[in-house]
This record gives sequence, structure tokens and C-alpha cells, in this order.
Amino acid sequence: MTENIAQNLAEMEVDDDLLVDDDNEVLVEDEFDGELAPADDDDDDDVSDEEDEIRDLSALKLTAHTDSVYAVALGQSLDGRLLALTGGGDDLGRLTHVGNSCIELTGHGDSVSSVAFSHDGALCATGGYDGVVQIWETTGSLTKRIEGPGDVEWLRFHPRGDVILAGSGDGTVWLWQARTGECLRVFVGHEGAVSCGEFTSDGNGIVTGSADATVRSWAPKKGTCKHTFANLPGAIIQLAVKSITEPDIIAAALDAPKALLFHLKSKQIITNLDLPIAQDDTRIATFVALAPAISWAVVGDDAGALTLFDYSHGDPATIRHVWTFQDSPIVQAIWHPSQPRLTVATADGFIRHLDARVGGDPLYELSGHTDLLLALDVHWGPHDYAQSEVHTVLSAGDDRIPRIFRARFDQSTQHWVVLSSL
Repeated sequence: MTENIAQNLAEMEVDDDLLVDDDNEVLVEDEFDGELAPADDDDDDDVSDEEDEIRDLSALKLTAHTDSVYAVALGQSLDGRLLALTGGGDDLGRLTHVGNSCIELTGHGDSVSSVAFSHDGALCATGGYDGVVQIWETTGSLTKRIEGPGDVEWLRFHPRGDVILAGSGDGTVWLWQARTGECLRVFVGHEGAVSCGEFTSDGNGIVTGSADATVRSWAPKKGTCKHTFANLPGAIIQLAVKSITEPDIIAAALDAPKALLFHLKSKQIITNLDLPIAQDDTRIATFVALAPAISWAVVGDDAGALTLFDYSHGDPATIRHVWTFQDSPIVQAIWHPSQPRLTVATADGFIRHLDARVGGDPLYELSGHTDLLLALDVHWGPHDYAQSEVHTVLSAGDDRIPRIFRARFDQSTQHWVVLSSL
């Protein structure tokens, strides 16, 4: 997907205006309290002059990688501190205890393609195109170095335990005990690269998607394939799982102008999420995300549209709204865990927080990246001293500098405030 994004943005111009309506005015505070480099530091000589044209609203710029950053994750340490984990084309991971220190995670012989935190914040993992997965204490000490698969495409920790799952370009999926490195299962059956995978939200199942145009459901304890959704109309780009209240519902974005919604227990395709395009339109889906509390899904595409579907009435799903973002591919969309709101990243470097109930302009918009944006994560909360909701966003890409943004809802003004400090 990174290659597709690069092709689509070869001639793109980045707009530096903050696009919000008067009712959702975004205010920016000026203070900086962090101990790492503040966002307005301008001592990076190798950064393009384009940076001067983009309003940098980040609260913190993390220690730069020397190549593109492909993967990011936010976590929380055992003592409640915010953690930021990044991996890039310089063969390094970096673990930042925000406001304190940055630890370089070495040992990979190729690009670090995926990073993840365990459910309790005690462990983190880096996976690389060298076929190596490394497990780290979040203090920075290496716990286990694991080898086995071909290049690692993605990593996922179990939602409740120290078990880690990885998908490989060689068509295999591996399951390990993270602390010991014991291989628990190797899942074999895909005939192409395993591009994506997830634990079901209850932790009792595994689903994987592949370039072979199949989605497979696995039994972790037995290591067997429970069902294969085969002959789908495109390679699988990305998977999404529903909240723990509906663990059997999953969605897949395809290398086609659509996503599909599946029910694992009944082994049925519930509905098609078809993008509203003209007959000669060649756009494809890049991302799908399922709202946790309601029967809504968003599908992003490589032409900069994000389509909101309501699938509560079965097939076909109803289109509620379509947002368009300057022809810039949708990189990622992350729903709020309890509200009908979501944070969306586009490849041109902008990040927007949307209210799915009303559509329209973003509640707030973040900028600062000077090249393709490739990765996003969001940490919701905790609420601040005024009981206002606080969002923390970590993003990174081809400009090599991971950025942390923060925003909170000001109860007194009823506006979102983009914070310039942590």
C-alpha cells in the first residue's frame, strides 16, 4: 500500500490552511513543557524548505530516524507514562518515554516494518523485513529475539496476554509466547503474502488476509483453519475486527473498489461495502474500520475519499456520508472507543478528527508533516484536570520525524483546542 500511496502523491501539493468551520474553531496554545525537542525547533538542516509552508501544530517532535518511518504505536507504561514506539527504514526501532528519554532498539538487519505494545504496557515488539521479531521490556531491555518467518508484514499482541502473532510475506502466520520465544503455532494455508491479521476482540480466534484474495479464520489452540472465505474480488489490503460485544464480525478492505463484512460463526459474507464510484473509476480501498458501538463502517480509498456505511439493515449497506480530502489516499482511520467519532490520516500529512453523526468539516485538523504520512496511532484520554477529553496522536512517514499531537475539548468554549505542549 505504501507504494500505491507514493505513486498517487507524486505530483501532490500540500495545503497549509487549517480547514475548520466557525462552529468548530480550533485554538492553539503556545506553551511547551516537554523535555524533548519542541515542535518549533528548526535545526534540521536536511528537512525540505517545504516545512516553512506547513503549519506545524505538533506538541513534540521525537528523535528523528535516518530513513522513512513505517510503523508507530502509542502505549502506557506500568507507572502510567505515555510511550511512543516507532520503526523505520534505518533498521531501527525507537522507544520514547515521552517527556523523558528515547531508547534505540537495535538488532534488525532490515527495515522495521511493524511495532506493537502488549495489553498491559510491560512489553513491546519490533518486527522487520529480515524475518526477525524482537521482544523488549518497555524499560528498553531485550527479552527475546525470535526468528522463523520470512519478512514480517505485521505484529499483533493478544488483547489479554503475552502472546504475539505475526504474518509473513512467505504465506505463513506465526504465534509465539512473547516472553519465552516458544513457538506455539505456525498457521499454513495462504498461497500469497499474509498482508494483515488480527486476534478477534474476545481473543479466542485469529483472522488473516492475504494477497491470494482469501480471508481465513483460525483456531489458535488447534492451529487449524476453521474457514476460508475464498475467491474474493481482490487481494486483501487490511482487516478490522468488531468490539468484544460482537467478536464474530470482521471487515476486509480489498484491492478493489470495495470492502466486505463477514460473520465468522455463520461463515457468511454479511454485506458488500461498495465505494460510490463511476464505471470508469479505478480507485481501490485502502482501509476499513468498524465503529465499536454501532453498525457503522468507514472505507478509505486511494483517491482521498472516506465513505461511511450503515450496515444495520443488511445488504446493501446504506451510505451515510462521504468525506473527500484533496485527492490524498486514506492511510488509516481509528474510531473513538465509545463515541461515533474517528481520527483519519491522509498521505499528504494531515490528520483530522471527524464527527460521524453529522459529517461535514473536521472537529479539528492537525498538520506538520512535510512528506508522505505512512503511519498513525491514537491514545484516548485520560481526561485532564478540567474533565475535558484529551486525544494524543502519533504519526510518522517519509519526512523521518515522528510527531506527537494533542487536542482537548474545552468545556467552557465548546471548542477543540490543539495543544502546543504535552
